[in-house]
Amino acid sequence: MDKIKGIQPLLTRDEVVKITNLSKCTLIRFDKDGRLPAVRIGRRVGYRMDDVNKFIGQA
Repeated sequence: MDKIKGIQPLLTRDEVVKITNLSKCTLIRFDKDGRLPAVRIGRRVGYRMDDVNKFIGQA
């Protein structure tokens, strides 16, 4: 299967918690206030690696 350019896999909440050392509650709060936006597909929640890297760079 060919990969579509510009599409990157989404990270789960657990993966982002490990990378950023945030709690799940803080991660959810940061999504709600726009500091680290999540992508929702149905009931699933994911985070773009670019957004996570940008967030880490700001910290």
